[in-house]
Formats: sequence, C-alpha cells, structure tokens
Amino acid sequence: MKFQTSKKIMFFILLLVLLSACSSSEEKKMQFYSKGVELYEQGDYLKAGLEFGNALQLDPKFSDAFYMRGMTALKESKPQKAYANFLSAAEYAPQNLRAHLELGKLFLAAKMKKEAEERIQTVLELEPENHAGLLLHSRLLLMEKKIVAARKVLNGLMARGEKDQEVYQSLAVIEMDGKDFAAAEKILEEGIRENPDSISLKALLANVYDMQKRPDDALTLIRELIELEPDNDIHKIVLARFYLKTRGVEEARTYLDQVLENDRENTDLWKKVVSFYLSIRQAKLAEQTLEKGIAANPEKFELRFALQEILVRTGRYDEAIAVLEQCLTLDDDPAAPGIIDTHNRLAEIYFFQGDIDRAEEQVLVSLKENPKSLQALFLKGRIDLLSGDLENAVIELRQVVKEKPDFIEAHLRLAEALLRNRQEDLAVDTLRTAMKANSENAKIPAVLARIYRVRGDLEAAEDVLRDLAAVHPDDQRIRVELGSFFAAREKDEKAEAVFVEVIEQAPDIAAGYVKLAQLYARQKNMDKAVSTVHRGYEKNPDFAVLLEELVKFNLAADRYENALDICRQRLKVKPDDVVAQNLLGRVYLTKKEFDRAEDAFYRAVEIQPQWQAPHNNLANLALLKGEKETAIEKLKEGIEANPKNGPAYSTLGALYEKSGEMDKAMRIYEQALGEIPNNWTAANNLAFLLSEQSASETDLRRALKLAKQALKIRPGNPSIQDTVGWVYHKLGDHEKAIGFIEMAYDQKPDQPLLNYHLGMALHAGGKPDQAREKLKTAVESEGDFLWKSDAEKTLNLLS
Repeated sequence: MKFQTSKKIMFFILLLVLLSACSSSEEKKMQFYSKGVELYEQGDYLKAGLEFGNALQLDPKFSDAFYMRGMTALKESKPQKAYANFLSAAEYAPQNLRAHLELGKLFLAAKMKKEAEERIQTVLELEPENHAGLLLHSRLLLMEKKIVAARKVLNGLMARGEKDQEVYQSLAVIEMDGKDFAAAEKILEEGIRENPDSISLKALLANVYDMQKRPDDALTLIRELIELEPDNDIHKIVLARFYLKTRGVEEARTYLDQVLENDRENTDLWKKVVSFYLSIRQAKLAEQTLEKGIAANPEKFELRFALQEILVRTGRYDEAIAVLEQCLTLDDDPAAPGIIDTHNRLAEIYFFQGDIDRAEEQVLVSLKENPKSLQALFLKGRIDLLSGDLENAVIELRQVVKEKPDFIEAHLRLAEALLRNRQEDLAVDTLRTAMKANSENAKIPAVLARIYRVRGDLEAAEDVLRDLAAVHPDDQRIRVELGSFFAAREKDEKAEAVFVEVIEQAPDIAAGYVKLAQLYARQKNMDKAVSTVHRGYEKNPDFAVLLEELVKFNLAADRYENALDICRQRLKVKPDDVVAQNLLGRVYLTKKEFDRAEDAFYRAVEIQPQWQAPHNNLANLALLKGEKETAIEKLKEGIEANPKNGPAYSTLGALYEKSGEMDKAMRIYEQALGEIPNNWTAANNLAFLLSEQSASETDLRRALKLAKQALKIRPGNPSIQDTVGWVYHKLGDHEKAIGFIEMAYDQKPDQPLLNYHLGMALHAGGKPDQAREKLKTAVESEGDFLWKSDAEKTLNLLS
C-alpha cells in the first residue's frame, strides 16, 4: 500500500511540474508576442519580427504570431515572406479571418483573381457581414469589370451605416471610370464630411476637380493636403505636376527649388524631385538638381548613387565610375554599407563592360568586409558562371536564393549554372521550388518549359505552359509562348486559337498579330498574313516591329505599292523614324528603283549613324547596281574630306565585306579607329572579322581586346556581347563563350545568328541537347546565311 501511495504522489508531482512548465512556456510565448506587437506599433519592424520568431520557437503553430510576422514583412516590403507567414497563419487556424484577408489582398495585387476569390469566400462564409471581406469582394468585382455587382456591395455597406473612406473611394472611382465627375465629386464630398481627416479622399477630389478643369479648386485642395501632411513629400510633387500642367516647366522648377531650399538635408525629397524631372524627360534638370543636392549633402551616398544611375542610363560610364570612386572617399570604414554598395555598383559596371577581372576585384573587396552581401554574392555567382567556375557559381547563387527566395534572377542564374554543369534534374528542382515561392512570377515556369523542350519531354512542357496560362489569364505574353509552342509542334489549329484570343484580349501588344501572321504565312495564306499585321499596325502605329512585319509581308506578297504607302505615311507623321526610312529604302531596292533606295538609306544613316543595317543596305545597293568601284571612290573622297566621318567608314567597310574583300574591310575599320578611337561599331566589326579570318592566337587576342573595348563603350549591347563570346569560342574558352553569348541571347532570343553562335559554343562545350535546340532554331530561320551550311552539318552530327 505504501508503495502504491508513493507512486500516486510521484505522479501528481510530475503532473504539477508539467503543468507549471506548460504555463510558464505559454506565458513566455505571449510575452514575446506582446513585445513584438508593441515594437511593430512603434515601427521597429526588424526587432518585432525577431520577437514573433521567438514566440513561434515555443509554439510552431501559433497562428497570430505568423499573422503579425506577415504584417511585419509587408512593412519591410517583403511580399513573398508575408505570403508564406499568412499562409501558415491560415493553415494552423482556418478561422483566422485576418490572415485570409491579407492573402486575398496579395492575390488581388498579383491579379490572381481565382485565388483571391477563394480567400474572400472563406471569410464571408465564416462571417457574412465582415466589413473588410465585403470591401475586398468589391475590389475583386471592380477588377473583373463587374461594375453593377461591385456597386451593389458598396451600396449595401453604405446602407448598413459603414462610412469609412474606402467605401466612398471605391464608389467615386466607379463614377470616374464612367466619366461622371459630378457624381464622383458628390460622393467624395460626402465621404470627406464623414472622414474629415482622410487624405486619400481629398487627393482623389483634387483629381476630380482637375478633370473638370477647375484648377483653382484643385490647387486649394492640394495646398490643404500639404498643410495636413507637411512631411509627405508626395503632395509637393503632386503640386509641382499641377504647376507643370497649368503654368509650365519653369513654374514647376521654381516651386521645387524653393521646396528643396527649405529642406536641404532631406535626401528622399531630392530623389523624388529628380524622379519627377526624369518622368517629364527633363534629364538636364535632374542632373542639375542632383549636383545641388550633392553640394548640400556632401557626405551622403544616396544622391551620388542617383547621379551614377543617370550617367549609366545615358551611356556616360567613365563619368559614372568617377562618381563612384568619389563615394569611396566618403567613409573611412571599409565595412560601411555605403562603401560596400559602391564596390558592388563598380563591379556591376565592369561586369557589363566585359572587364571581368576588375569586376571580381571589386566584388571580393565587398565580400571580405561583408561575406553576407547578397548583391556581391549574386555578382560573384554571375562572374563565376561567366568564367566557367560552375561549382562555385552554384554555391554562391544557392546562398542568394536561400536568403532571398523572391530574387527571381538569382533562381534563373542558379538553374543556368546547374544546366551547364550537367545537373538537369537539379535545375528542374530549383525552378520548381522557385515556382512555389514565387507563384505569381511567369518567367520561372517559362524557363522550366524550355528545359523540358530541350529534354524532349514535350508533354511536361505543354503542362507547364498550360498551368502558367491558367494562373496568369491576363498575361498575354504567356499565351503567346503557349501558342508558339503549339506552332512549333505544327498543331496549327490550337496555335491559331491561342493567337486569336491574345489579339482579342490584348490588342495593344504586337506579339499576337506577328505570331498569327507568321502562322498564316507558313500556311501560304499571304492575304490573311498581311491583313492580320495590318490590323495590328492600325491599332498600334508606333510599334516598329509591326511596321517592319507589315512591310515584309507586303513585299512577300508582291504588294510593292502597299509597302511604299505604309512607309510614306509613317514618315509623313514621323519624319525621323529611322526604321521606316530604312524600310522605304528596302522597298525601293526590291523594286530596283536604285536612286530612290540610295536616298532613303543615306537619310537613315543621317538619322542614326551607328545603326549598321542601312550601311549594309547601301553596300548591297552598290553591288546590285554594279557600281562598286564608283561607290568606293565616293566613300573614300568623303573620308578624305572629313577623316571623322564615322558613317562613311561603316558603309565602306560593309561594302568590302559584302564583296568578300575582308582584308580591305579590316583596314578601313583600323583606319576608323585611328581617327575615331571611341567608334565602337568599327571596333566590334574589326574584332568579328579578325576572329573569322584568322586562327592565330595573336589575332584572336587582339580581336578580344577590340571587342571588349567596344563593350566598355556600350555595355550590355547584344551585338558586342555576341562578338566577345564568339572570340572566346574561337580561343577554345567555351564556358566564357557560352556566358557572353547567352547574355546577348537573353535580349534577342529569336535572332538566327545568336542561336547559331550559342549552339556552336554549347556543342563545343559538350552540351549537345542544348546545342541541338539552338541550332535547330537557327537552321529553320528565314533567309540564306553563309553560316547555315555549317549549322546544318553540326545539327545533323548532333542528331
């Protein structure tokens, strides 16, 4: 009996200890949670997130902690992290309506209407009168253009006495979309009476006044907004836009100068003013403003970075590098975030200039001071990928995607590294994981589908594209990809149906018209091909691709006068349209009206001297006319009269190339570089010819130097990237060849020459499946090219 009694006592003691521990754990969990909420309300989101994480360590199914950690992630502009937390909150507590609502908002923002509707229905089934749920439902209905139903939901909320600003705002937007500005004004005025402190309603009312051409009323309201929120710089920019619209650029500039003078240390304001000037195409004013801002804030990095970005955007790379080198003097601490950012920015410029050694030098400095710098790790991964150090590239890029799962480009580069390292299955797994973490992104599954196509798994490729089109019904570029997939497999009826639907749903994109016309042309139905592109061009007359395709299809159908009329009409509207001018010359050339063709091509050269196409056309023209020697003498005279005449060198070089006199062409490009050292076209052309005409390592090394010289002047130019890659291919450095040509290919995946060059580099690099796909595209392209026989031989070998 004593033994039994003792066992009972021990059991109760253990139970009390366990209960006490559970109570302590629960208390501690709630302390972490409460502290997190307090920090969140204070705006300290980093520490708040840590506290919610501590609470989840004690209770991994704590729905409210997941929800608040999601809200914290939203404040930190990390929507993917927010999505994951809201998803967990809803999973562990299906009755957590707040989590469902936030998921619904994220789905709406991503235009994933079906998923948003599911979350809204969940909320309204649990609580039919939920105010936030009904408001979100009205937003979904508005997105679906179901105006009557949306109005009914909003009026229902009003009838229930719901008077918050979002109800009035949504109703006003409905009236504004219907151009009933008087009704919108009435709704907004009532909303402001109910919500006198509402900034959003007053801002919308100012917009309504503006649309009604009541500038004084709009101006009064904008000034009131500035008084209500003096620290909100957006209102000041809105007022500047208003001055621009009603009084002109000078008035807007005078106002903004005064605003900046009153708040000289506000770097965010300086940047917003610069963005305003850039948005109205006042680049000079933007630069002048940054220079004043830097003078007022000489120790701050942000404004110098903004100036560097403008200089890069306008092709002034040496000036951009000089600004960044100044930034390196702003802080003595090598680990300061601004210094590390500067090294990364320098590395990025050098990388795109093809100066991989200097890029790596800058990245290594960054990583020495901060081994966790994601920007530096990503760049190091890209450098190693380009250099063929695939194992290190995989390690670095994996670290980036682990730390930043919403970094789409890092996922794609990691998949590329794995593919080139012959780890196809891992590349597929990487992309599938990325798809789960970035469900709204269309680029990842599109790449996955291409991998399946390369592997010959066409059913899997089709499934991915179909699912992608279903998830993104409003993204017509995805549907174009699906249609192109059907066309490549000669499923013409399916392809036609997809392209027709694209045109109906998105008449303002060119791809639907072009792809459908190409399908009809392949079926030898030129009437349908021409009429399809013509319909697209009528709706989108500023699209160069539609103009070019329309002329091309008319020429293929022997409708020369139609082609001429199209070009003339375009030039009547826009006399400096270089594409139309060059096309006009091509039409005259086809009609053998050589003098008119020559005039048109020379006019195109005047408009855009560095564009090679009209130079090539002038060379073709001289050969067709049988006036090669006359043309050569004329061009030589032009160069003698003006040794800085860049276009004359380009045309003369092209003429020698077309007639097979490569040595003379190279001498002309040499002469051009002697007179105009920054003539990147001549440098690129000479580099390519050297690589084609000579197998000597000395010549190839010189070709590489010339191509990189051109790339330094025009970083990111696909033609030059291709030349650099092709020279590396000739040197036997196949990984670098693939890296550079792929950068060009990413920009112009349909260009036949790039497919040929990439296919040959992949073949030489021991990647037959990928090489086969690219060479097949090159061989099936329109036109007769000198390299086609080589491409066909290699493709037959691989097949």
